[in-house]
Amino acid sequence: MNRWAFGQDNRHHARSLIPINRLEILFVAGLLEVVWSVSMKASDGFTRGLYTGITLLAAGVSFFLLGLAMKSLPVGTAYAV
Repeated sequence: MNRWAFGQDNRHHARSLIPINRLEILFVAGLLEVVWSVSMKASDGFTRGLYTGITLLAAGVSFFLLGLAMKSLPVGTAYAV
């Protein structure tokens, strides 16, 4: 069976169709954290719609990716990066 496909062989470890390292996920989460913190400042107290939307989207995706990375990395390591 193709190792990238979902199926019987992958029931213990969910695999995506795109192989990606947990540290790469953590790096992207860190970049998105910078994006949402800068856009929060630019939102001027959440009164500018575009920057507010960017803030909420980037923060949500950043936290989601951090959660994915912490499935295989220690919390201290993940949060420090």
